[in-house]
Amino acid sequence: MLDLAVLDLAVLDLAVLDLAVLDLAVLDLAVLDLAVLDLALADQETARQELLQPAY
Repeated sequence: MLDLAVLDLAVLDLAVLDLAVLDLAVLDLAVLDLAVLDLALADQETARQELLQPAY
């Protein structure tokens, strides 16, 4: 019984570890989305600045 309990704890630890890795992957995706959003906003600002400059 003790061996099974230890094994169950190991499996539980693996499940928790998998959740932590999954959370990191989701967090990485969120950070990547923010980076893409920042780039899009920067491009939008650049385009706006170009439109505001007088034509020569």
